[in-house]
Amino acid sequence: MVTGSQVPLSKPRSDALRNFVSSVAVAANGSNEGLEEVAVVFSNRIFRGCRVTKVDADDFCGFDTPNYPYLGDNALSIEFDRSAMFKLPIGRPEYRLSTPDDFGIRRRHFKYAIDTELDKFSVIVLHIYPGIDVSTVQNMILNTTPPVKGIVVRSYGAGNVQDNISKVSSAPGDAEGPLYTAFSRGILIVNTTQVIAGRVSVGTYAVSANMAKISVSGRGMTTEAAVTKLVTIFATPRLYDNNPPDWSTNPIEFREFAGKILSTNIVGEIGLPDTPPGGKAN
Repeated sequence: MVTGSQVPLSKPRSDALRNFVSSVAVAANGSNEGLEEVAVVFSNRIFRGCRVTKVDADDFCGFDTPNYPYLGDNALSIEFDRSAMFKLPIGRPEYRLSTPDDFGIRRRHFKYAIDTELDKFSVIVLHIYPGIDVSTVQNMILNTTPPVKGIVVRSYGAGNVQDNISKVSSAPGDAEGPLYTAFSRGILIVNTTQVIAGRVSVGTYAVSANMAKISVSGRGMTTEAAVTKLVTIFATPRLYDNNPPDWSTNPIEFREFAGKILSTNIVGEIGLPDTPPGGKAN
């Protein structure tokens, strides 16, 4: 259970204590109600952790999940929406962390990633805006240390990116956009929308045609979730496959491997409530 506050605990009218007490109560009640996921308790709402984003810097209810229903209400009584809760898939023991061995295996994977992998690559967020310069994007992609493995693009509306940034080369010597350059080098590009609600739908407009060729749809993921998922895939690929491709020797194959994982619903970070864990998002 995760919580926080809009006003620090030491300040007058702080919401910190209320949120903390509520999160403990929700955790206690949730264990009897089938809550089997990371949740955020803030003000009078219970949110899915991997769907939440901050939407207001001033209001006491500063978070929301624009593309997913609330897991429940935290009012005079705590009410859960069972239809929105994550269902652990039957026959997929890798999802469960109910024994010391489960925790130990997962902890070893993440300790290895922290000790040896996280300083070997970068994941960047590219916010598209009118007038963005090609050289700016090129520098972000090519002059970043450690090298970029993944890019989360915050595009316009349904997934639109202007041609000078996304142009796909059609012939040798043809000018290409920096995102196509990144794609051709094995960098995984995730197309997300900068609009607070909704999801990308490449092909709706002609200006998204290039992105359909070089990117994977974020399918309603928040920027926070997309970055976290990319870092997890790159740092701990053996959590998903016992013999994953090696990015340093075969970046194109690794990009395809990572793209399939990114498009799969792991813990309810993409899709609608009825999207099965381990399945493709709708």
